Amino acid sequence: MIQTAQFGRALPMPPVVPVTVDSRVPDDGELGSAQLATPRPRDAVELLAGRILSPTTIMKYWIVWGGVALALWIAGTATALVLGAWIAPLGFGALGTGLAAGYIWIWKRRREAQTLAREGQLATGIATFRRSEETFGGELREMLATSLAETRCCIVFSIGFIKHELWVAFPASPDEGERIHVLVQPGARVALAFDTSGRGHVGELHRVA
Repeated sequence: MIQTAQFGRALPMPPVVPVTVDSRVPDDGELGSAQLATPRPRDAVELLAGRILSPTTIMKYWIVWGGVALALWIAGTATALVLGAWIAPLGFGALGTGLAAGYIWIWKRRREAQTLAREGQLATGIATFRRSEETFGGELREMLATSLAETRCCIVFSIGFIKHELWVAFPASPDEGERIHVLVQPGARVALAFDTSGRGHVGELHRVA
């Protein structure tokens, strides 16, 4: 209805409703952070990225790359001795090359984790224990999960018309056919699956032909 007023009197101003944006991480933890709209706020990205690439995992990566750099240093020093060249340039050059390669490799993993945490989408998958990953690496990871009292299961879901499998270890075994929330992004190597308490667990993502 159109408002009218007597001549010489102004119409009352419409009420002003303040608009506030809540960018805080929800109280229900990591799953609540994943349910935020993309691009997610910084706090949510840091929380999710810390689960995708934890400090413990980064430390393990540095240990591995430190071993690679040490092996390169030994090889460079041995080569320098055989060729009669300067030991320091070849040896320490090989050591620096190994450490630089490790830094770049870990930096890429960090960037992938940040991108997935900031822009990844939630999908719903189905938990199953069928053994479709019959590879040496899959068997080794399953043995490791068993030794850590974890249950390694497969979560099946689709991105568009493309079927994917996410192999992840949960502390408690989900039921066969249980629906699991998955934070995923097309082209990513890993994804984050959430258990019943809303805690994220990173797993390896495979495209099913």
